[in-house]
Amino acid sequence: MLYGEFRDACRGWSSALFFSELNIDALNNGVSAYKMQHKKLPGYTQVFQLYDTLGAAVAGFQNSLPLLAMLKSDAMRPRHWKKLLPSVDINPNTFTLAQLFELNLANMAEFVEEVVTEATKEVQIEKGMEEIEANWKNQNLNLYKYERDGNDRGMCLRATEEITQIIDDNLMNLSSMSASKFVGPFMTQVSAWDKRLSLIGETLDAWMTVQKKWQYLESIFIGSEDIKQKLPEAAKKFENIDKAWHKTMQETVKECNVVKACCVDGRLEMLQELATNLDACQKSLSDFLNSKRNSFPRFFFISDDEMLSVLGSSDVTAVQEHCLKMFDNCASLIFGRQNKVIIGMTSAEGESYQFKTQTSTEGPVEFWMTNVVKEMKVSLRQIMKEGIFHYPKVSPALE
Repeated sequence: MLYGEFRDACRGWSSALFFSELNIDALNNGVSAYKMQHKKLPGYTQVFQLYDTLGAAVAGFQNSLPLLAMLKSDAMRPRHWKKLLPSVDINPNTFTLAQLFELNLANMAEFVEEVVTEATKEVQIEKGMEEIEANWKNQNLNLYKYERDGNDRGMCLRATEEITQIIDDNLMNLSSMSASKFVGPFMTQVSAWDKRLSLIGETLDAWMTVQKKWQYLESIFIGSEDIKQKLPEAAKKFENIDKAWHKTMQETVKECNVVKACCVDGRLEMLQELATNLDACQKSLSDFLNSKRNSFPRFFFISDDEMLSVLGSSDVTAVQEHCLKMFDNCASLIFGRQNKVIIGMTSAEGESYQFKTQTSTEGPVEFWMTNVVKEMKVSLRQIMKEGIFHYPKVSPALE
């Protein structure tokens, strides 16, 4: 009677669809229950051949369970079944456990274990790729409104260190995947993402470089009409750069996903070209500043930004805040006639003296500042000579 029950149970299990209906845990519990019942049979039944037949059937079925469990692995894909059974066309909707038993896979258990192990390793790569794709699907660039002197100058990128760190981590993972002997089915996908992330990293680096240079030069070429007049070619070039930059940022506002924004056709090349043109503008500016320094060497004592604040202003008193750097203990110049002339100097201690000849502030700043230096020397020389001449007359009174 127990043998008949077990035989009927086997028929039921064998008719189950292997991929969708078969439950290995339930199967294991069922076989274990029959094995327990077989052991509990009365001793007199052990003399019958059917007792041994039942024991062998239960043991045989139980021995097949580890193989079935391996084949039921979620890692198994159609390609693995094709490798395992190249001549068998397996339909997941009709393939039953009975059909699996007919294939006698127990005779190739080692090969089955090898294929399942391969499938397990491959699914790790598959999940890794899915994680990378899901992560970048929701990764956006962080933008902010850039303002200068209270004026809206469009959108800019916030720091990209976090994104760069993710890129580095993902590239490291992709490198490990590509080095695995199980990467075969995903090699195209891994290579594509490796190239894509490298492109994103390179694009972000170029993007931040251009942004930094643009922000610096924008305040000069857009904010100073005097500089634009003095460097017309560089100003024109920067105007074209400015238009391209704003166009790029407007497009980024509409599509700020990192992958889509950085992988736009030609974007990296465009940013690299902008960087090159910005360098050219910077060189023109540096050459211009150096020419001013060569005309008035004391300008070497102040920075580019400080020089630009002087050269880019129509107010001649803009030199005042830099006097201590350009002259030894000269805190400021004394202007007269509505800033049209310089009539003297004041020290850091508040002492002052008058020029013997007033110096005009007409023309380029380096020219009239050169005249200031000449007059400073002439006036101080004259004042010292007068002091030496008058000293004998006043010294007795001082004593």
